[in-house]
Amino acid sequence: VAVPTATYTGWAQRAGSLSDPGGPASIVDGCDGSGQYIPFPDTKAHRLLTGDPRPSLQERYGEPDGKNTNYVNAVTAAANALVAQRFLLPEDVVTYVTPATLQAIPANL
Repeated sequence: VAVPTATYTGWAQRAGSLSDPGGPASIVDGCDGSGQYIPFPDTKAHRLLTGDPRPSLQERYGEPDGKNTNYVNAVTAAANALVAQRFLLPEDVVTYVTPATLQAIPANL
């Protein structure tokens, strides 16, 4: 959450309305408590095309060379901050940094 690639919510949007007794929202299936993961657009061009007001991955973490060093450094710093606060064990930092190295971040040209 400290170095996001998406918007996370504690609630989920439903199709339909609570005022529609036969609509999908009238069915209590527990999905409303599971939250949502809404990915950021990959590029600024995609963000502008879709009208998404959130900065893209490219705008947040992109580098001219197309590497994801900014993102990996941010994840590493966040994990190390959790270690300093004693919320994470030092040996668990790699659990977060390794997947960050695989995150595709478009080049910021």
